[in-house]
Amino acid sequence: MLAGHYHAGLVALSVAVAITASYAALDLAGRVTASAGRARRLWLAVGACSMGGGIWAMHYIGMLAFQLPVPVLYDLPTVGISYAVAVLASGLALSVASRDCLSYRATSAASLAMGLGIAAMHFIGMEAMRFAGGHAYHPWGVAASVGLAIAASFVAVRLSYHFRRESRTFELGKAASAATMGLAIAGMHYTGMAAAHFHGGPAHPSMHGAVDVTALGTFGVTALSLLALAATVLWARVGRRLDWQADAIRVSEQRYRELFERSLAGVYRSSLDGRLLDCNAALARMLGYRRDDVLKLAAVDLFAAVGDRERWTELLVEQRALPQFEHRLRRRDGSLIWVIESASLVDLPDGGSVIEGTIVDISARRDAERRLAEATATLTASLERYRTLVETTNAVPWEVDATNRLVRYMSPQAHRLFGYDAATLVGHPFPWEVVHDDDRGRVQQQIAALAGRGPGHHLETEFRLKKPQGGSVLVRAVITSALADDRSAMVLRGITFDITSQRQLELDLQQAQKLESVGRLAAGIAHEINTPVQFVNDSLDFVRDGMKALDGLIATYRQLATADAPESRAATQASVAAAERAADLDYLREEVPKAIALSLDGLARVTRIVRSMKEFAHPDQAAMTAVDLNRAIESTLVVARHEYRYVATVALELADLPPVICHAGEINQAVLNVLVNAAHAIADRVRGTSALGRITVRTRREGDDVVISIGDTGLGIPEAIQSKVFDPFFTTKDVGRGTGQGLAIARAVVVEKHGGDLRFETVPGDGTTFYLRLPLSGRGAADAAA
Repeated sequence: MLAGHYHAGLVALSVAVAITASYAALDLAGRVTASAGRARRLWLAVGACSMGGGIWAMHYIGMLAFQLPVPVLYDLPTVGISYAVAVLASGLALSVASRDCLSYRATSAASLAMGLGIAAMHFIGMEAMRFAGGHAYHPWGVAASVGLAIAASFVAVRLSYHFRRESRTFELGKAASAATMGLAIAGMHYTGMAAAHFHGGPAHPSMHGAVDVTALGTFGVTALSLLALAATVLWARVGRRLDWQADAIRVSEQRYRELFERSLAGVYRSSLDGRLLDCNAALARMLGYRRDDVLKLAAVDLFAAVGDRERWTELLVEQRALPQFEHRLRRRDGSLIWVIESASLVDLPDGGSVIEGTIVDISARRDAERRLAEATATLTASLERYRTLVETTNAVPWEVDATNRLVRYMSPQAHRLFGYDAATLVGHPFPWEVVHDDDRGRVQQQIAALAGRGPGHHLETEFRLKKPQGGSVLVRAVITSALADDRSAMVLRGITFDITSQRQLELDLQQAQKLESVGRLAAGIAHEINTPVQFVNDSLDFVRDGMKALDGLIATYRQLATADAPESRAATQASVAAAERAADLDYLREEVPKAIALSLDGLARVTRIVRSMKEFAHPDQAAMTAVDLNRAIESTLVVARHEYRYVATVALELADLPPVICHAGEINQAVLNVLVNAAHAIADRVRGTSALGRITVRTRREGDDVVISIGDTGLGIPEAIQSKVFDPFFTTKDVGRGTGQGLAIARAVVVEKHGGDLRFETVPGDGTTFYLRLPLSGRGAADAAA
């Protein structure tokens, strides 16, 4: 037996070479994967030679590390065969590891082939040893080394597959994997060496091709192997970097081309003399051409005027860049579009220059700007007109913060109309002290209620304002709750009118209407009074004539009573009887009392008419008073009797009502106006016939309100005019029969003055019923609105 030993330095060197070869294999796997076609085959061959050479170098350095007590030579042909086997096995491993998809089944097959190849390389290399003696193998050792070779191949293939993707940075995982692979390969080699047993004997018969490997040779093999591996890795790195740069350039060019083609803006390149060198589809569409047709045009043909192109070129040459230049271009159909163009003058390597630029169609923007300018001018004029209107009208617009009641705006005409300086009020609390003391509390409650209801509500109220110079004016305020313009707070916006003159005119108009009504009814009332007066007169004439007859009878009685020689009883009785017959005493005793009773009845009727007229025409007091509404209606019916007595009968259905707080005269006027309308409607229907219509007057209580309903059997109100019946001066009656003020005044009295409601229900051709609703408590219209 020949006992050998290992040189520690060479063992360490062999392991280092194995690890280096493994790292090169992992690195080359990525290069092979990233390549295709001929480049892939070239990198596969280079990788196989490099990796195979590294494994082979590790093997022979490991063999040289094992030193026997006899000189050892190596057969060069056998060494060459072992190298070839290592290269083939490495090529197989790289080819499998660089696949896009690698199954474990394929990995196992490749690992078996590569492991057997590495084992073959090892044992063939062992056969290249030439020394005085020989060697034999322990079967279990050989089997273990082959198993390790297959296992190491499996690990190498899987790790190579895992790290086949190229990276720009050093990967610690790849280095750790390379160390694992190198140790596995070295372990296989030294396991195979341990399976061999060397013994002395005669020299090997074939020594003519054997050479001695000196320390220098060992260094040379190691150096060449490491240099080859380093060169291969460096070449791979350089190739990888070049590929990356090429890919980056290709991607950049592709991205630029996509940006060029997909840009929504028009992009072009042209020469200084105006030839279009390139453009994208967006520019062609913008100008109404196909792309190929645009490239046949000269840039000067696209400008709206030749002078525009010349001026644009001069500026570009002078400044070398024209950002955001606005001008007009001519489309294929001859129409002009506004564009904004950004252009730059780019120098070429050959000394020439080209123009590169972008064009955006801003016709829509220019049109929008024009329309915006027109709208702004219109709005400005409208605002000026509105300001002039607001600040010159006989009303005072104002705005108050709904939360703190600070005045945000007050129209300047507040000074002209009411004597208050608007400028001193803005920014200060609302000046409640200018509201009349009797109205202030009510108005404050109404405004507080409006502010509490949120935006979108309104209020109409009337109150008196105290003037700085003394006295007061009656005003009406129309107030709306809304969000401020910046939507940060809620405001109350109002407009205040001086209605002092208007209210006086309304009072005068109502009085005139009342006088007109009384005047119109005067003839009827005179007729109503004349009838009872006539039979009173006739009765009194009868009583007067009867008194003359009685005077004669009384004279006879007196003569008989004063006679000196009374006649006989029979003669006296005969004289009395004759006198009584002459006076018709029995008739007078029967008829005179009747005549007196008729006279008293007639006088009562006259008294009732006069009293009704007095109650109807009684002037209203400033304050509302408690009124017997049923009695007021009865009085009004007496006054209006002449209007309806010949066309309709009246049915009264009056419920028991408590006193109603109201202006009695104004309510009488409202009821009279509705009654007259009802009588006229029935008269139109029964005209030319002997038929009589019917007017039904009812009263009833509904909660805190009293309702008066006045229904007639007239022609009803046509649908086309139902919305106009309460309009002032609207009438369908003949000239001289009405002014159109009756229902308008009735609505003003019931709704505006008494806070009630006036509505109607009608069936065209079958009659109408008006409903007058009045609050028992007599609250005003302002309270109702609040």
